[in-house]
Amino acid sequence: MPLSLQQHTHTTISSKMEHRITWTCSNRDTLNVGGEEGHFLVALEPILLRGDNVRREDVEDLEMLWRNVMRKLDYPSFNPTSGNQFYNIVVLKGEAGFRYLERFKIRADKNGTKNGYVGGDLFVDTESIMTPSRLALISICCPRDKSVLLWRVHEMSREGLTAVWHSIEDLVAWRGGKLVVFGPEHFFTKDSTHNIQPNVHPMPALIDVAKNYGVILDKSNTLSDWGVFKLRRDQEEYAAMDALVLYAIDGGRILEQSERPLRKFLLTVTH
Repeated sequence: MPLSLQQHTHTTISSKMEHRITWTCSNRDTLNVGGEEGHFLVALEPILLRGDNVRREDVEDLEMLWRNVMRKLDYPSFNPTSGNQFYNIVVLKGEAGFRYLERFKIRADKNGTKNGYVGGDLFVDTESIMTPSRLALISICCPRDKSVLLWRVHEMSREGLTAVWHSIEDLVAWRGGKLVVFGPEHFFTKDSTHNIQPNVHPMPALIDVAKNYGVILDKSNTLSDWGVFKLRRDQEEYAAMDALVLYAIDGGRILEQSERPLRKFLLTVTH
């Protein structure tokens, strides 16, 4: 590992953990934690204790364990074994998206029987293709339906996009709610949206606000190609979580907020 990267790793960890170093090193029982967290703390301890005299092998061990942790970072909300807290990710193109929007009007039981109408907010995020700049995907999370629609619109005409706009705006008006967004979403009218990005300077990023609500976001797909023929599963989860986390920020509860505190702590201070 290049020396500059070692120094950056040390600086990042030290600066964010300065007020916790004494606690970590004095509580020896912490280092007896089992699983990946325990191994991670064992690798982290010598770096904290040596200060500026960090050995190359210590940093390399930490880097290897960090990669292992990141590979295991997943979103339990999108795991079918999560029971009634599972959110289904539905990826549709073009015209198929219009039909799926009807689900966000009608409540159904486990057998699919319609048993009433639903209302309230929807949680929305968008992804774009940079060259040429155009809207590529609209993520719409409906907590009551326990699903996130990933509507791929990159191949639609201007007229088609206008129809998409009308459909979503009409839907949220019918529900008597708002489109909850993070930052300005210029595709929609201001009256139909509720922007929950804190109005401070500098404007905080979604990843930082999400941490305050106990959710660690994976931002490795920020520059993904959203115009590919078929999205990868990690792209789908990235786009879906950007919409679902808005529900958590707005006061809802999702499984990611119940992750083990130690794992969440380690992922936060080393991100």
